[in-house]
Amino acid sequence: MNIILGFAVIILTIINFCIYHKYVTTFYFDMPTGCVTELCWIGLGTMIEMAIVILIIKKIFSVIGAFLGFVGKLILIVIIAAIVIFVVWKIVQIILSKSGKNKDAGTGSTADFTKKAQDMFTRKTTDANMNICPGCGKPIGNGVKFCRFCGKQVENNG
Repeated sequence: MNIILGFAVIILTIINFCIYHKYVTTFYFDMPTGCVTELCWIGLGTMIEMAIVILIIKKIFSVIGAFLGFVGKLILIVIIAAIVIFVVWKIVQIILSKSGKNKDAGTGSTADFTKKAQDMFTRKTTDANMNICPGCGKPIGNGVKFCRFCGKQVENNG
């Protein structure tokens, strides 16, 4: 039983980690320390979740065990396992739909990364060829006589 609970804690830690990162954007200043700290807190939360679930299950099984025999408990365990598998399946579907990934998750991810990197490079090169408006401080192109943001006349822009 303890081995099964150990695997359940590991699986729930991974699920909690995925759910946490779907709703919280994190930025690590120190990657190893940040990841270890985050995993420790998520693991601690998972252990607390498992303790609550175990207490509830023990109470329920002690009450039901008085009324049901061995076969009744076995059927109940199979039903609960089916419900848990269904709930986990629904959670995975929700996470995949939130991330926008299809069933074949390997397609399209490199193209998206390439497009984003290309857009970043284009933005940096165009910003390098631009001047700054003395009125509003926004980037304006070379050879422009008036700022399109504030309308101030720009001299010596060429």
